[in-house]
Amino acid sequence: MRSVDELIELLLALAVKLRIEDGKLKYNAPAGAVTDELLSEIREHKNELIDFISTRQKDKIKPYPDKELVPLSFAQNRLWFLDKLEEDSFAYNLPFPVKIEGYLNVDALNNSIRYILNRHSVLRTSFPEKDGVPFQKINEPVDKTFPFIPAKGNSGIEKWEWTEKYIAEQIRKPFDLANGPLYNIQLINIDGSTNILLMIFHHIVLDGWSIDILMKEIAGCYRAFSNGPQITLPPLEIQYSDFSVWHNEWMNSPQAKAQLEYWKKQLTGSPVLLQMPLVNPRPAIQTLKGATESFVIDAGLFTGLKKLANENGCSLF
Repeated sequence: MRSVDELIELLLALAVKLRIEDGKLKYNAPAGAVTDELLSEIREHKNELIDFISTRQKDKIKPYPDKELVPLSFAQNRLWFLDKLEEDSFAYNLPFPVKIEGYLNVDALNNSIRYILNRHSVLRTSFPEKDGVPFQKINEPVDKTFPFIPAKGNSGIEKWEWTEKYIAEQIRKPFDLANGPLYNIQLINIDGSTNILLMIFHHIVLDGWSIDILMKEIAGCYRAFSNGPQITLPPLEIQYSDFSVWHNEWMNSPQAKAQLEYWKKQLTGSPVLLQMPLVNPRPAIQTLKGATESFVIDAGLFTGLKKLANENGCSLF
C-alpha cells in the first residue's frame, strides 16, 4: 500500500482531480485512470486526502489588486529567456487555423474574439523590462476589427495553394514580447462559403491545454452575438497574473522548500543529458524541424502499459 504522499503523486500523474463537496471526497478522472485497486487506496486514505485538500484551499489564489510590475510565472520566465537567447525565433508560435464552412457572420466573429481577448487579460499581455527584469504588462482592452484577407488565385486549387503558403509565412513571423501584441488573428476568405480563421499566439500567453477552452468560448460567444448584441459569461474569479503572483510567493513557502528538497533527493544521480537511442545523431545546432508519427497500440499492450504505470506511480505519458 502506498503512503498518502505517494498516492497524491500518482493521482497528479494520472490527471485525477480531487475535490470536496458537502464534506465528501469526490474526483474527476480520465477514462480508465482510476482502477479498482486505486479506488480502494483513495478510500483507505480518504481522511488524509480531505485534510490535504482543505489545507490547499486555505492557500487559494486570490485576485491581486496591484497590476503594476506583475512578475512572470516560472513557465513564462523560461519562454522569455529562450526568446532572449534566440531572438527573432518563431519556435514558440502556436498556430491553429480553423476551417469554417457555410454562412459566416463576420461581425459576430469579430465581437466574439474581442470579447475573449478582453476576458482573459493574459492574451493581451506583453513583457517589457525594468532594470533588466521582465514583468507582465496587461494592455488596454482590444477594440479592433481583425483583417479580412481574400485568398488570391483564379481557381479553388490556386486559392488553397496561396492560403497554405500565406499561413506558413504568418506562422514564421516572430512576435515582439516587449511590446506585443502576442497574437496574430486574421480571417482568410476562400470563397463565398469557406473561410479560414487563422489564430497564432506566442506560447508565453497560451498553452496547448488552453486552446480547447479558447475555442469553446469563442464558439459560444459567436452563437450569442449572432442572436443579439449582449453576452453574459460568468466572470473570472482570477486572471493568470494573479496565479503568477501567488506562485512566486508560494515558492518561498515551507511547503515549496520541502517539495524542492524531495525532488533533489529523488533526482540525485540522474544523468545530466538523457542519452536516448536515436535514429539520427543529434545536430550541433538545433534545426527545430520535427514530424509526427502515428501508430496504434493493441488493447492487450495498452492494458499492460496502464498496469505497469500504476505499479510504478507513473502516467502513460
